[in-house]
Amino acid sequence: MAKARTAKTRPAGTMSATVTAPKAGARLTGLHPATPDQHARRKAEFLVSRIAVPSEPFYGGKTRLGPYILPYAPIHQGRELIDVCGGLVNLTWQALRFGFQFEQWVVNDPIQLPFYEAVRAIGHKIKVPPRSREEFERQRDLAAAGDQRAIALAPWISFNGGGYGYGGSAYTGRGSGYSNSLGNGHRSAGGRRTTESEERNLRLMHKLFNDKRMRLSGLDWLDCLEAEQPTKDDLILIDGPYVDCKTGAYEPDTFIPIEVIHYLKSHPDLNWLYCEYFQPMYQYAFGPPIFQKETQLRTTNFRKTGQEKRIECVWTSASYKVHLAQTRAKDLSSVACNTSGSKG
Repeated sequence: MAKARTAKTRPAGTMSATVTAPKAGARLTGLHPATPDQHARRKAEFLVSRIAVPSEPFYGGKTRLGPYILPYAPIHQGRELIDVCGGLVNLTWQALRFGFQFEQWVVNDPIQLPFYEAVRAIGHKIKVPPRSREEFERQRDLAAAGDQRAIALAPWISFNGGGYGYGGSAYTGRGSGYSNSLGNGHRSAGGRRTTESEERNLRLMHKLFNDKRMRLSGLDWLDCLEAEQPTKDDLILIDGPYVDCKTGAYEPDTFIPIEVIHYLKSHPDLNWLYCEYFQPMYQYAFGPPIFQKETQLRTTNFRKTGQEKRIECVWTSASYKVHLAQTRAKDLSSVACNTSGSKG
């Protein structure tokens, strides 16, 4: 994102609740969408002292895109931050990194709830084993029996970070040991993170889950919102399963785009940030995206389809309101012109 204004000096250990919008004239200005060829070459400048946050990489997890996306959130402080499709929590961790301040943090995901609960309970004392196919199969069986350690290890030990049921082992036993293409075209999203690094990651995740007293739930996204009853003092993050994409961390069956559009348009007072690839139906419903960036599609079989590009987009309640105002102004102008022509 564009370079932001520098924050005033603050006492050590304190964080600002505000993330400043990009300056006018910067690469991404105001509410104008970027063109597809405007690649994000530089991370946004953080306005607060960076705090350490965990991450569990997987395709679509927003570990890298989060710093570009979150400054566009319509509010950065309030009553609740509700991450309705939490996945592996990366957007929420990035919000903490940016200094967002909310009284309550809610992370919801019907698939990943056991992972959240396992890390919150024992993440501070988990010993991470080296990756191997045998270890993957052993932990997969233990997880199926409800073993919390095995459940917490799923993103680390499974191929592409998607869990035991989606990618298989992240270890091949050949060459470098880590699979680049295990028969399904995916590449390991976990990089070369060491066992020690993952142990620190799980301990930090455990600490934040508990220190922030995060409310964890496993409801359908709409049931989650109905349970939370969001108000104008809340921020809703929606990074659900993308159309025609399979990352392994979400099940798309109950995430129907037209239902999401209907909910957001029928609750005009809510603050929300919505992530998806460019889709004409979202452009029609919400207007042009507030942010867009061309990305390489990773959830594909490169051997069969080759490289494919997608346009990563963000819509927000603020950009939608601007679109509505502009649309209404054009409609009124058109009516005025038609009236004037009739009189003439």
